[in-house]
Amino acid sequence: MRYMPTIDKEYIAEFMKPTKMNIEVGDKAHFKIMGSHQQGEKGLYSLPVLYNKTEGNFPLNKTNTRIIVSVLGNNSDNWVDSEFDAVVIPVNNPQTGATVSGWMIKKDSFKNQKSIK
Repeated sequence: MRYMPTIDKEYIAEFMKPTKMNIEVGDKAHFKIMGSHQQGEKGLYSLPVLYNKTEGNFPLNKTNTRIIVSVLGNNSDNWVDSEFDAVVIPVNNPQTGATVSGWMIKKDSFKNQKSIK
């Protein structure tokens, strides 16, 4: 994350969680990136996205960030307008230890990406 541009800590919309969106484990969702990454007050990173005409923030864990960076490069300003699919998978919540529904970005699903070269 050290190569990403600094973002002002403005109001950040709620994370798009699969359970709040009525999406179950194994289901796929399509997102469009609407802006550069954000960092909330708790230090968690997210990405402003559009899903079915609804704006929200896609949570960025290390795995999903690495996938995006490998396709779109280190600068999140260059991610804007790219589209991707994510699948709901069971993940471990590091804060509680509970298994919850989370997102796994499908690396081969990116559309409208700009070249990282």
